[in-house]
Amino acid sequence: MTSIQVVTPYLGVEWALQDMLVSFGESDIPVLIIDNSPDSDLTPRPWYMPPNVTIETFPQNIGVSASWNKGL
Repeated sequence: MTSIQVVTPYLGVEWALQDMLVSFGESDIPVLIIDNSPDSDLTPRPWYMPPNVTIETFPQNIGVSASWNKGL
């Protein structure tokens, strides 16, 4: 069986991230958010996120490709 995970880089557009998470509905697919924002504004979580969401923070922007590779 193939496992699936959503991996998304984040650079500080909070409303877009909220909209993306809401669009998943009641899905239990794991979501990995790579927080590339210099101020790491997702830790602590500023608003409710489903329990299937994991956040990894980095002190600087590691880029889209490196962010996606974190999900492999």
